[in-house]
Amino acid sequence: MELLSIPLMILERLELGWTFVLYIARFTAVLALLPGIGMGIQGLVIRLPFLIILSFVSTSVSIPAEMPINMGIMIGAIAGEIVFGSMLGIIPALVIAGVQTGMQLASTSMGLGASQLIDPHSGVSVSDISRIYAEVVIVMFLLVSGHHVIIFAACGMGSTIVPGTFLMTEPNMEMLINRTGLVFHMGMIISAPIVVALLLTQFVMGLISRAVSTVNIFIISYPLTIGIGLIISIMAFPETMRVIGHEFVGLENIVGAIAENGMKSSVVPAP
Repeated sequence: MELLSIPLMILERLELGWTFVLYIARFTAVLALLPGIGMGIQGLVIRLPFLIILSFVSTSVSIPAEMPINMGIMIGAIAGEIVFGSMLGIIPALVIAGVQTGMQLASTSMGLGASQLIDPHSGVSVSDISRIYAEVVIVMFLLVSGHHVIIFAACGMGSTIVPGTFLMTEPNMEMLINRTGLVFHMGMIISAPIVVALLLTQFVMGLISRAVSTVNIFIISYPLTIGIGLIISIMAFPETMRVIGHEFVGLENIVGAIAENGMKSSVVPAP
């Protein structure tokens, strides 16, 4: 008799099932993009139990979502949750993309473009040094508990956000555009010391080739360029990590602003 009463209980609380579906959509988008623990679409298969547990726990402590009155509202609510989860996961991913862009530019200037690896996160070919920097940044992101901030926001920030009410507002769109532009900004900051140093090196090597025409400048310049580039990379590493750490420190404010801008009407004042 108890088993037969379960469908009746579910029918009586359809809003809980609908809330669970919305959380499934949100966490699927988060885990598909979140660096360090997401690992893309392939990682979702491995993390499916984790995704379901997070959705169950969030549903149990969250304010139930209102049942949609038609199919259009239902699809819009699910799409909004996917967009919300994608924005939460893509914010730290853009920081890592900025680091990879900078080091890819630097490695190309150093002459390391011939050696490429497949990045498991993006599925594209990247240089060895770019891959190393990206992995270090991911470790930093996990050490500063950036994933905790993202998961806490995806869970509803202490059950103060009603699922199914996220809207892609103009402030959020502007923030996403600015964070995307940060990829190129960070790339230029990170690669600038190496590119400038290598530019000066090539200038000096050009003067030497003019002054001493018997010197085979191509044989000398290749190992010299790589060596100087690696030395400058090591010297600039602490400052690079400081810049990246500054971006991760402000992650909580950015995530809070996304939730506030997209769900102003759904925030419930704390008791």
